[in-house]
Amino acid sequence: MKKRILSIFLTLALLLTLLPTAAFAAGNTICTDMIYKGTKTSSFAQPYAAIAELNANADTARSGATLDFSASNAMTSAVPEVPAFVKSFQITERSKTLTTTDITGITGNSYIPVTWESPSDSDQATLTKIPFRYEVTCGGRTYSGTANEENSFEPSITLESGDFIYFSASDGDPGNNMPERILIIGSLSYGVYQISVFAPDANGGEIQQDFILIVNSSSNPTTEVKIQVTVDSPTRFGATDLNAFTIVSVDGQRRDDLKSQIEYYINGKKLANSTYDVMPDLFHLGDNELRAIYPGDETYSPSITTVTITVEKANNAEITGFTTPSGGAFNGTAYTGSLTNPTIKKYGVTLDNNPAVTVEYTLDGQAVSAPVFPGSYSVTLSVPEGETYTAIRQDAGEFTISKATPTVTVAAAETGSGTVELTATVSGVGAYYPAGNVTFQLGEWEGVADLNNGTASKTIDNLTAGTYSYSASYAPADSDTPYESANSDAQSITVGGSTPVTPTLKSIAITTPSTKTEYTVGDTFDPTGMVVTATYNDSSTEIVTSDKYTISPTGALNRDSKIITVSYTEGGVTQTATQDITVKGKTTTADMLTLTDPGLTYNGNDQIDAIKNSVALRTNYTDKIGVPTVTVGQNGNDVTSAVNADEYEVYVSCDEGTEYDALAKTLLGTVAIGKASPNVGTVTVKTEKIFVSTELSQIILEKSGSTGGTLTLDVGQILRVGTNAYNWTFTPDDQTNYTTATGKVSLTVQNDALASISYTGTPNKTSYKYGEVFDPTGITVIAQYDSGAEIELSRNEYTFDGKLAVGQAAVTLTYQGKTCEVTGITVGKAMWTGGISDQQITHKYDLTGTQTANFPTALLPADMGSIRYELRPYTDRKGILSSNSVSVNADTGALSYTLAGKASDSAGDSATIPVAIEMGNYESVTVNFVITLTDRGDAKVTLTGAPASVVYGDSFTLTAAAANAGTNGTWIWTSSDPAVLEITGDGSSATVNALKASTAPVTITVSYSSESTEDSASASATITVNRRVISVKADSKSMVVGGTFPALTVSYGNFASGDSADTVFATQAAASTTADGKTAGSFLITVTAPTLKDDWADKYEIGTPANGTLTVRFQSSGGGSSSGNSGTKTETTTNQDGSTTKTETKADGTVTTTTTNKDGSTIKTETKKDGSSVTERRDASGSTGTVKTDANGRTESSAKISDKALSDAKSSGNAVTVPVEVDAGRNSNSAPTVSVDLPRNSGETKIEIPVSNANSGTVAVIVHPDGTEEIARTSTTTENGVQLTVNGSTTIKIIDNSKDFIDTRNHWSRDQVNFVAARELFQGVGNNQFGVGQPMTRGMVNTVLARLAGIDTTPAVGQKWYDKGIAWAQQNGISDGTNPNGNVTREQLSAMLYRYAGSPAVSGTLPFTDAHEANLYAQDALLWAVQNGIISGYGDGRVGPKANAERAQVAAMMARFIQNTH
Repeated sequence: MKKRILSIFLTLALLLTLLPTAAFAAGNTICTDMIYKGTKTSSFAQPYAAIAELNANADTARSGATLDFSASNAMTSAVPEVPAFVKSFQITERSKTLTTTDITGITGNSYIPVTWESPSDSDQATLTKIPFRYEVTCGGRTYSGTANEENSFEPSITLESGDFIYFSASDGDPGNNMPERILIIGSLSYGVYQISVFAPDANGGEIQQDFILIVNSSSNPTTEVKIQVTVDSPTRFGATDLNAFTIVSVDGQRRDDLKSQIEYYINGKKLANSTYDVMPDLFHLGDNELRAIYPGDETYSPSITTVTITVEKANNAEITGFTTPSGGAFNGTAYTGSLTNPTIKKYGVTLDNNPAVTVEYTLDGQAVSAPVFPGSYSVTLSVPEGETYTAIRQDAGEFTISKATPTVTVAAAETGSGTVELTATVSGVGAYYPAGNVTFQLGEWEGVADLNNGTASKTIDNLTAGTYSYSASYAPADSDTPYESANSDAQSITVGGSTPVTPTLKSIAITTPSTKTEYTVGDTFDPTGMVVTATYNDSSTEIVTSDKYTISPTGALNRDSKIITVSYTEGGVTQTATQDITVKGKTTTADMLTLTDPGLTYNGNDQIDAIKNSVALRTNYTDKIGVPTVTVGQNGNDVTSAVNADEYEVYVSCDEGTEYDALAKTLLGTVAIGKASPNVGTVTVKTEKIFVSTELSQIILEKSGSTGGTLTLDVGQILRVGTNAYNWTFTPDDQTNYTTATGKVSLTVQNDALASISYTGTPNKTSYKYGEVFDPTGITVIAQYDSGAEIELSRNEYTFDGKLAVGQAAVTLTYQGKTCEVTGITVGKAMWTGGISDQQITHKYDLTGTQTANFPTALLPADMGSIRYELRPYTDRKGILSSNSVSVNADTGALSYTLAGKASDSAGDSATIPVAIEMGNYESVTVNFVITLTDRGDAKVTLTGAPASVVYGDSFTLTAAAANAGTNGTWIWTSSDPAVLEITGDGSSATVNALKASTAPVTITVSYSSESTEDSASASATITVNRRVISVKADSKSMVVGGTFPALTVSYGNFASGDSADTVFATQAAASTTADGKTAGSFLITVTAPTLKDDWADKYEIGTPANGTLTVRFQSSGGGSSSGNSGTKTETTTNQDGSTTKTETKADGTVTTTTTNKDGSTIKTETKKDGSSVTERRDASGSTGTVKTDANGRTESSAKISDKALSDAKSSGNAVTVPVEVDAGRNSNSAPTVSVDLPRNSGETKIEIPVSNANSGTVAVIVHPDGTEEIARTSTTTENGVQLTVNGSTTIKIIDNSKDFIDTRNHWSRDQVNFVAARELFQGVGNNQFGVGQPMTRGMVNTVLARLAGIDTTPAVGQKWYDKGIAWAQQNGISDGTNPNGNVTREQLSAMLYRYAGSPAVSGTLPFTDAHEANLYAQDALLWAVQNGIISGYGDGRVGPKANAERAQVAAMMARFIQNTH
């Protein structure tokens, strides 16, 4: 085999030398729009016959003998089994990129690798005789070639362009002679070629293996085209109009203009465009390969992208080709539908042309083999699971088979004198005889006869002579009979007749009983429906009408009335008949008896008889109902005694009476034996000394009464110094029979003062550096009281020194004025990590004389302590400094030196002077002064910190820096309009104040000049100054109908510092309302805007005034009353909602209103003449609240939450509403204080404090027992106020901590930024700017989350600002702490918030087009953030997981995180 391949190569090489040069010209023709010219024929007329003969002559084949593959021989052979090694043929590499040189030069890489299953050398001869076929697809066209008899692996295919491709087998494995490679040789232009190799299988088909060849040319552009394809996968068979969404880019730039050149192939089959349907002839079950090919052109190299489309079986596919029966009348045969060319389709796509369809018919929910008989049928089609679809069960409609109408014929014949026989025939369908009966009519005579095999007859005797009309009517036997009722035509017969004879009454009978046969005592008999028939001696009968017979008994029926007798007399003969009836007694009910509550109380005796005697019959039933029997029970069981206090069931039963039936045992009602009051007697105190710190449970009470039980003080009472009354509760041991008793007892309570504090143990850490904070871990601090009680203090209850000082040996602990010292600590100098970079000083090379430089003291730590400067040996290799001319001031650090000014000095020469700094609190550091000689350079000044616009009253700082300039220069700041923007300060930074607004922008210019180098430069910034907008709002007020009308006031906002309404306004705003105070409701308070003084018009403008609301509560219904004495006027009003309001007005102007609601809740407000007030509320749950406001407007509130309010809120998951309402203050001093008292062991509780002026910047501040305050960062604002979670009783301040950043005033994130900034989670970036569009770093996010968790992130000495936040994040698994200065992405931020929330379980998928771009670790986090409303994505359907998160976005996500998850 190897020798033969070598000969092929030699032959090929010779062939290549003879081919025209143009055939090898690289890139002369691009592979597009080619027309096939190669030979497609094969010398094998029937390749399968050749395989059959090959197998039959295997030995001959192995010996190399020639076989007969002629057409005549081939056509007579059967299709054989293909050898196993052929069926295992596989191309192992799906694609390869080569150059035109690779193919032309037959390089070592120009081949297609193939494998076989266990090949052997003996298979070689077989392989050479199997016709492999090749196809090459390029430019949308396919070219074929088939091997010849000499070697089935070596066809040659020529393309339209003259290019050709030649395939040759090659053995790459020395262990056997089977080819492992298909060499690719020829002349091909650059482009993309799809090569398919086909081997025959045993069923007349082919085994196909595909390979993509990308050909590049070094002589043509090789710019790469990248193709990105997104498909719907997995998908299902039958899906239509799917699109391979393609993005084409070159050098990172999107190129939609190249998309039209992309060719798409699915499993090797070319698509017309990127849209496709999932059809069986294109796809197979499982993974399918879609290739997007860019064929290359004169500008760009070819490119290919392959994606996998996973196809699943279609669900709910449709069966077509069935016609549902239309139904009709019963005809004895089956109505079945027709199934013509059935197919399985999904969305119009055919999935199966020959399915096995099963048709099922059901009648009334029952399956039937064939729809024959009348009824409504349902049709269902079903098909088992196929290769491309799941099992189908499909409703195919309904149809109805109606009943048939039979034919009725009748005949009459006179068989004797006056006797006629009638015969009827009822004809049905086929062999189905109608069942039922026939009703005959002859004149006035009528008779019924049953059908037998479709016929019936009846004989009539004693007819008189005459002509009679006769007919017959058919009635079906039942509803299941498949026939309708039918009638015959009427006919007539003449009868000779017989001699009439007068009959004699023989008997009577009640042939139809009366409709009513059951009666109740006192009813009368009702003959309705009864038919009485008389029978005569000639056997004739006649119905007797009710006016001809009599009935007995008459009148009221009693229990003995069991038979009704009917009597009839005719022709002197009387006959009787009877009918049985049933007479029942009347029903006895429990309401015929009474149960009177005997009012029993526990007395230790059996009181069952008293309970029984409480039952009596009502008077109307005394003689009619049997004797009642009374029994007593509990829980459905009878009892024989009733001693204990409890509820007892009373049952009654009665025997049968004269009119009423017996009554079975029936519950009549219940009777209770009430609990008795215990004998407590006098309650006294046994405990001798009681302190305010004494637990109530430790105070022992005694009683003089005889009832056993437990006497305790009520929980929740607060002991106060002095003698006061306290509530007690007596709980009897026998709680079954005694009630709980309550009362008051007088206690004398002493103050339990704090005597001292001390500590035990040894601190874990005793060695510190300056600036560190003492760590009390290892010691326990104990408070000792006068009562001897000792309480272990928690860490947040006592305080100690702040930063430790160098040389400090003890730390003082303080608790409520008492102190103790922790000794044994040492504090040394800290290592300052800030550092000062080398101080660069430049001088022009020809400068001489003594120079000075100031030490940058401002860069040293502010808490450096004492300081001293020392000169260290300096380096001056070029000798630019005069000898012994360098010195430093030990106190100021000022450096002095003299430049030598030598002729040899030149630009670039330098000297380094080190200066050491010895500090009291930090280890010494050294700063180098580097003096460099330069020529004059191009100086450049940069200016930072300038906002685009400000408003009057704003102040900001500008900072300038000079580059390429000499040091120790001069800075000059100028304003183009100092009356608008005033500049203060000098040096490289200045403060700018906005003094008024201006219609023209103002330019700030800073210039720098250095005398030493004659350098100068400047920079400027243009700033717009607008007027400040003053907000005007009418304050909302409330009053009681008919009460004192409140003063209407107006609030202003947004004044610049130092300005007020009195200084700015020419006229003040005025508030007014249409309310008269006599009608309840809500009324607008409107505002007339103020006017500005002339000299303030260029600083302020008035915003649109906001209205307020006057709420007038309760409207009098006319049911009030009033009285007055001693100068006090009292008026009581009944309100429309059922509440009452009592108003008391005293002579001193004090007004007290008390409103009592229907649910028992009350509101009492006392307002004094000086404006101070006290409001007390008590809601229906028992919670109470008090709001005290002094004459200066300072508010203090307190509230006590009841057990019921707490229980109701926790069971419903809602917050407990604190029964007070306050206005938020602007700072801690003016903020209202709310003390909330919760029941003991309440645990974590969410509360809501009503706040009238709450906004996004309103926060709750926790006031700790030691007076320190802490912002509740997870507190949120609601429509009604502020919500937060507390642990037990708490004191809270409500503060409006809003922040006004210049760049958020008109920004979408204003409220969210205000929310997080007010909670001190974020700070601005300087110049009163938040930096809405600036990126957020990972270190910033870690620090914000640490603050949210309550961590003090203030850096210790030597720490970076983010160190504490990073450490906390690492310890709590929020972040790995890496890259703190790197920008945080949206997915990283979501992951950090998700981990902070505890990584809760989530389910679902991300609804964004770019969800696949998110990293795996962030998938759940992003989904969680979306489901909790924390992140919403962009407006174009993207979420941008990899995009950097801007500060405004992070603020918004943090705000939503707190609001939605806390």
